[in-house]
Amino acid sequence: VESSDDSTADSESPEIDLDEIIASLGEPKVPPPSGQSTLFGGEL
Repeated sequence: VESSDDSTADSESPEIDLDEIIASLGEPKVPPPSGQSTLFGGEL
């Protein structure tokens, strides 16, 4: 049953995945030195 909950959250908000990953890392949203602001902090 717990797996179902996880699947729903993933399907409902796939874009939140990135936010969740950043939160998991516990690091602030900072622009990478590669200039790929789209991958990290695209909203910045």
